Amino acid sequence: MEMYEPDEEIRKISYISPLMENDLTNQPDTFLLTAEFDPLRDEGEAYGKKLADAGNRVKVYRMYDTVHNFITGPMTLAPVQKAYQLINEFLNEGIDLERK
Repeated sequence: MEMYEPDEEIRKISYISPLMENDLTNQPDTFLLTAEFDPLRDEGEAYGKKLADAGNRVKVYRMYDTVHNFITGPMTLAPVQKAYQLINEFLNEGIDLERK
């Protein structure tokens, strides 16, 4: 966090640390993808829980056997393919494809 924002007080602002926000109602539909071996995994999943507890539509998916930033890997890797599949499924949920 020191590299991201050196000032400890500024790090507590919800724009930098969304978990610090008290009111998370009326947020957009959210898909959170975490990685098993990511130092930010627990914070991401806690944020998802906090969004859900505030009544938002949230899906959290933990990708096992991978690390932070895995999604930038080659599309030939199974975790990257799975991630894009999950993202597409989330984005397409509730869309009436017959309606144009």
